[in-house]
Amino acid sequence: MVNATFTYKFIMPDINILNEIVEEIYKDQQVRCYFCQIIGKRWSFLAGNNDILSAPVKYTINDTLGIIADKKIADLTKYINQLSKNPVL
Repeated sequence: MVNATFTYKFIMPDINILNEIVEEIYKDQQVRCYFCQIIGKRWSFLAGNNDILSAPVKYTINDTLGIIADKKIADLTKYINQLSKNPVL
């Protein structure tokens, strides 16, 4: 048996900013979505609408952050640019 230690550094983005972006996407396009922390193939909920039953669309923002939505988001870069002010990205 092999023993291994896995270390993973994730800097948490500001949840309030993520929630504001999700609200803005919903107001502009009526798309329900949420932000996720990405670890390998696993996407874990961070912020947004956690009541989505089926979310067929995934957007990878960077190696550790993504968005899951119930429909396609038009002009996603508009919203991602709000995150670029955050030093995490």
